[in-house]
Amino acid sequence: MKTYKKDTHNANLGTKRGQDLLKFSLERLGAGRSILVDQAGNVIAGNKTLEAAKAVGLSKTVEVETDGSTLVVVKRTDLNLLEHVKARELAYADNKVAEANLAWNADVVNFDLDSLSSDFLKELWTTEDIAKLLESSSMEEELSKLPFEDNSSLTTLTFTLHKEQLDTVNTAIKEAKLALNEPMPHSSNKNADGTALHLICKHFLHRH
Repeated sequence: MKTYKKDTHNANLGTKRGQDLLKFSLERLGAGRSILVDQAGNVIAGNKTLEAAKAVGLSKTVEVETDGSTLVVVKRTDLNLLEHVKARELAYADNKVAEANLAWNADVVNFDLDSLSSDFLKELWTTEDIAKLLESSSMEEELSKLPFEDNSSLTTLTFTLHKEQLDTVNTAIKEAKLALNEPMPHSSNKNADGTALHLICKHFLHRH
């Protein structure tokens, strides 16, 4: 196989389940989709496919050069979708691997947010999508610090705030954390912001 260089800044971490499915598909059904590389052989799309192809011993490659104005079609001459079960299995495997093998690296996404154009980002994600992605990364870090049995009792909430509201909320949380002398010793939640928000809500409910 010709040498191609994986993207070390790939925003998709992938999953073990997804990689296992991808290897299974390549071994049972053969290659379907192509991978995408730049002019220097750096992989733009298909990092996981390249990794799995090497793992199962696919060594032959065919390059199609294009400037992006031509749709590259991979034609499997051994398959007929209307006659061969293998062709239908490949269609299912293609969709399932895409579903199972996607795990966003929130740190990479967060790093790239400023460099990616805003109109591009709006097409891919809503503001709420980005917030959930970055919040889930933060929460995973918090969960990893807790005993396994405590993890099931935690819930992640995501809110959308206007810029005019953000300063008020951040100030309130900051003052509540100071009042708690963070971290709060008797709290089962080691996430300081979550514990502070709980204190603010308790204060609001008990003010009457």
